[in-house]
Amino acid sequence: ILADDVVKIYLNVSISFPKQINQSIVSWHNICEVLNKFSIIIKFYRQMKKFIILISSIITIALVANIPSYAQNAREASVKVSKVSQNAVVAEYNAPAGVVEEALKNRLSKAGLGKSKSSKGFTTHSGVLWQEVSNDKVDVYYNVVSGKKGQPATVQVLVSKGYDNFISSSNDATSVNNLKNFLNTLTEDINKVQFGLDLKAQEEVVKKAEGKFNGFVAD
Repeated sequence: ILADDVVKIYLNVSISFPKQINQSIVSWHNICEVLNKFSIIIKFYRQMKKFIILISSIITIALVANIPSYAQNAREASVKVSKVSQNAVVAEYNAPAGVVEEALKNRLSKAGLGKSKSSKGFTTHSGVLWQEVSNDKVDVYYNVVSGKKGQPATVQVLVSKGYDNFISSSNDATSVNNLKNFLNTLTEDINKVQFGLDLKAQEEVVKKAEGKFNGFVAD
């Protein structure tokens, strides 16, 4: 488009001032030089566009590389359910509570726990077979507690084999260890959710940058 504009300008000049054109102002050689300069500028802009995309890709890779490593710290603890202290397995994650909860929901859905309901500060799955933890049908209670600013989010999971029969190392060490392993490996799911959010945000940055670039070139 820029090259066409240059040609039109010179054609108009050639009609109005033929003598000057024939002498020195706008020789064919000069036109070629101008077109060549504009061609270089256009190539430069295109390279800049590629550069913007490249920088965005580098930033995305950096985001992945700098995802914090989460400590495998799942442990037993006492948690109150309906004002009564019960045995639970808890773990902390250096990530926003919303990201942790989304990862946990996704993982439980893949495990086939089905529909859930909320009750007294917990999300519950009743009478489910959670083979990753136990071969028996169980009731699962969990919540995600947001930490203070800069503090990790905490996941609390309780598993009952009916009523107040919550598992502990003393009555079902195998299931407790399985639950600890589940929470420790949840870090991979958290990374995926966080990466998806970071990537989406980065794509928006690239999209806006390309829009501004295209507008600049069009001008």
